[in-house]
Amino acid sequence: MSDFQTGQQVVYIDAFMPDTVEVITDIKDGWVTFNNGSRGCIATMIRPATATEIKNEKRFLEQNA
Repeated sequence: MSDFQTGQQVVYIDAFMPDTVEVITDIKDGWVTFNNGSRGCIATMIRPATATEIKNEKRFLEQNA
């Protein structure tokens, strides 16, 4: 089971992945689909987008990692 919900805005956690804010359109067996099937990944590759990321439509990586 995933901690995410359909309609939720998320970003990829890895810097080499796209930095766009994605909208979840489907979740099945740990696979999360975005934008009506145009993109997807396993749930461990994403996190909820912050309010700032949603506003700017772009992921911001933490600088203290």
